[in-house]
Amino acid sequence: FRAIKEMIALYKKELGLAVHKQAFKYIQLGALNTLLDAIAYIALTRGAPFFSEHLTMAKFLSFFAGTISSLVLNHRWTFEISEGLRLNEVFKFYTATAVSISVNVLVMNFLVSLGMYDLLALAVTTVFTFAASFTLSKLWVFPTSQEQIKANTYAS
Repeated sequence: FRAIKEMIALYKKELGLAVHKQAFKYIQLGALNTLLDAIAYIALTRGAPFFSEHLTMAKFLSFFAGTISSLVLNHRWTFEISEGLRLNEVFKFYTATAVSISVNVLVMNFLVSLGMYDLLALAVTTVFTFAASFTLSKLWVFPTSQEQIKANTYAS
């Protein structure tokens, strides 16, 4: 329990900047949505005979479930936007998701082609992808400052 208390104290005091709190929440939701993706995949492929023969479709649906959760929870909890989701946020979210997947695959391939051990490349790629994804989400998908909202309104 001491470790949990220290994490909470750190979260409340030293991670006082809003961007740090948002990044911490973003990481938590990333872990939650990855778990949701895995659970949905296992449920589909082990619970429905159709999906046990169509693994790619099961993976698509499980990933999609994770992204829906990510969209809704990041909107409400991470970035604390009280208004309902707007269509342009959904479009931007899925565009950012596509960019993040592309960055993830390209960086991983690049590092491995340089001779980096694949598991080390995976770790580096994960950090790099998190930074890109969080930045896109904060500044473009779910802007919260008035300046960002105005800039995105004119750019949309």
